[in-house]
Amino acid sequence: MKETKEEWFVIQTKPKKETTVKKLLSGLSYDVFLPEIKSFTSTLHHKSQFLLKPLFPSYLFVKLPPSQNHHLKTINYTRGVRKILGSDEKPIPVSHEIVNFIRNRITSGEPLESHYCNREGVLVRVKKGLLKDLIGIIEKPINEQGRVKVLFKILQNQLRATLFCGNLELA
Repeated sequence: MKETKEEWFVIQTKPKKETTVKKLLSGLSYDVFLPEIKSFTSTLHHKSQFLLKPLFPSYLFVKLPPSQNHHLKTINYTRGVRKILGSDEKPIPVSHEIVNFIRNRITSGEPLESHYCNREGVLVRVKKGLLKDLIGIIEKPINEQGRVKVLFKILQNQLRATLFCGNLELA
C-alpha cells in the first residue's frame, strides 16, 4: 500500500481572525502555522509599541492528512475561516519547501520585520508631522523604541532627525 504524506494548505480567514482560527484549529489537534512579523506602531502619546502581525494578513497554513474530506468540512465550518484555497473541486497543496523556508527564517533568529526601516540607505518619505512629505535617507536603522535616524538634504543644508518608523514610507 502506498504511503502518502500530510500536505500543507492555505486557509483564508476573515479579516483579523488569523489568531482566532489558529487557536481553534490547534485546539482540534491540527498542525497550524501562522507566520508573524515584528511591527512598530505609535500610541496617542507618541510612544512606540512593538506588535506581532501576520506576515500574510488573512492567511495561514494548515497540515492535513491525505484523506482530507472530513477535515475540509471541519475547517471550512470553523469560526473565522473564509475558505481553503484551491479550485472548485479540491484544495491545492502548498510545497513543503515554501512552508519550511518561512519557518526556518522566522526561527533562525532573524526576525522578519514589516518595515524597510532596518536598512541603511533606504529612501523614505515622512507621512505625518512637521516634516511631512520630506524625502530622506535612513542613516541609522530602527532601534528598540521603533525610531530611525533619517538624513534630509534641504537646499544646501543637511538635517538629521530621529523619527518613528511608523511615520515613514518608501519614497
